Amino acid sequence: KKSRSRKIHVNGISMHVAEKGQGPLVLLIHGFPELWSSWTHQINHLAAGCTWLPCRRTRPATAFVVGRDWGAEVAGHLRLFRPERALVSLGVPFRPRSKELKLTYHSLLGPWQGIKIAVPTKFIVGDKDVGFVSFGTKDCINGEIFKEFVPNVEVVVIDGHHFIQQEKAELVSNEISSFFSKKSFL
Repeated sequence: KKSRSRKIHVNGISMHVAEKGQGPLVLLIHGFPELWSSWTHQINHLAAGCTWLPCRRTRPATAFVVGRDWGAEVAGHLRLFRPERALVSLGVPFRPRSKELKLTYHSLLGPWQGIKIAVPTKFIVGDKDVGFVSFGTKDCINGEIFKEFVPNVEVVVIDGHHFIQQEKAELVSNEISSFFSKKSFL
């Protein structure tokens, strides 16, 4: 069965959504410059059957969230607003406010100073991802600050590159569904 593709209008913008399956609601947020189709393997895996959670649709306000690249940033911040479910982040860890940001940006982030992602979180990254190797992600996830701001995190580093959900589709799909299933979120 194919995904149902449609546009929804939210806060004055038009967004594309693809829907498939009848199980719990899983919100997959892609990165940039990607499209929804970068999640094809995960959509098919999660919609293939209700093997990881009871077959019932959760309330839309209680979705599981998976974000990758820039979508991981959105997903991390979404969990701050709606902390009742779990989060899977691919490639980009949640980072607290940085001292290197310009003062004007600091003033915008002031209310977020010291905030923590308290929901169960799984962080998946490829060991050859340029962000992991060159842009400080490896140091970030191995450091105390990351563990302080995301205290309930499970880190998985796998053999792969930046587009890990496509390159290691089955492994990433299994990591996502096994994480949700063992947490007994419903």
